[in-house]
Amino acid sequence: MTLFTSKEAFGRVRRIAVVSDSALGFGSPDILGLCDGLCEHFGAEGLLIQPDDLNRPLVELRFRSNVQSLRVYSLLPTYTRSWRWSYFQQAGKALDKFKPDLVIAVGPNGYGGAMAMHWKPKCMVYYMLEMASIEELYARLHEYGNKRFDAYIVPDIERQAIDFGNLGWKKDVLIEPILLTAPIDYPDPLTPLPWNERNGKMIYFGHIHPEETLVDNLLSSELDDYPMEFFGRIGGSERAAIANRIASTPNKVYRGLATPPELAETLPQFSYSLVTWKPVGHIGRYHLPATKLYHSVLAGVPVIAVPNPLNTYYIRRLGVGILMDTWNRRAFNDAIAKAMAMVGTDAYREMVDNCRKASETLFRWDQQVARAAALVEKALVKKWERGSPFRKPAETEAS
Repeated sequence: MTLFTSKEAFGRVRRIAVVSDSALGFGSPDILGLCDGLCEHFGAEGLLIQPDDLNRPLVELRFRSNVQSLRVYSLLPTYTRSWRWSYFQQAGKALDKFKPDLVIAVGPNGYGGAMAMHWKPKCMVYYMLEMASIEELYARLHEYGNKRFDAYIVPDIERQAIDFGNLGWKKDVLIEPILLTAPIDYPDPLTPLPWNERNGKMIYFGHIHPEETLVDNLLSSELDDYPMEFFGRIGGSERAAIANRIASTPNKVYRGLATPPELAETLPQFSYSLVTWKPVGHIGRYHLPATKLYHSVLAGVPVIAVPNPLNTYYIRRLGVGILMDTWNRRAFNDAIAKAMAMVGTDAYREMVDNCRKASETLFRWDQQVARAAALVEKALVKKWERGSPFRKPAETEAS
């Protein structure tokens, strides 16, 4: 065990490890940005550990600071129980070898990898990107508790409160909410187009499912006159049928899965971005992080969104889109008709300008990294002052 002689020495972070919940390169740029930003802030060497995914090819990740990416190889079916336990063990071994001062565990799979580590870092932070208590396997995994974690980064306070209550975790902890506003093609920022140079179409990007993401509502005959393009992986057992259904619907096109550079170039060309998710199955599908809203606004594209809490909050506060009244087909039809009638008007130009203002203020990614860095520094101070096992007994008595 390393012993430290001063608060300054204990607070010095030279190595940072981030254990990702999923394979990166096709989403979750906030994980890349958080690892990169914290390494840049502390002047530290970084290691980003990510699981293998048979459905996601290996992508070269780009960083501004000294970060190495390690993708843990696996031939096991992705996200099965055996795949998870294999990832936990291999991630734990990689952490033991790297010996980081700071560990950021991302989501349930990152939690499992961090808990498999024998090395004792100065500070452990749980980035609760996914809800911890909504699936049986995740809930059982989190029965190991949260005693090893010194602080928490959360995308939504309501989700964190539900998880802590369900798991019976201690609540007197350091928590910092951040917005998931890292650019899609990290580290390159998105470049919006002028409001009057858009293509007059709507874009849907992300997970596609007829029920879960309410794509059925977007393919109704009442919306045949409105052009939409779909980007993303289709979920469910009828993938080909859904792709064919999109292609056979008037003014609808399925473009497939776009890489981050492709999506970053494509998204700003659209007049609106569709943000939809059905709030059933578990509470996490109601208290969703507003990730698609953030990306759309950063691209200067107003949203047409279902009324999940964060969508409602930001659209009403910032004026960055059109909010549906509810999740049914009629609400979709009314909101889309209203939005498309605004294209080319002063009201549309104002929404685009509101997107710019939000991007330059509240949604700035460097502000989110600064908040996370301040949380880590606060956690290190708190751990030192309460007499952590890293301090020499003589110094503890003299202080």
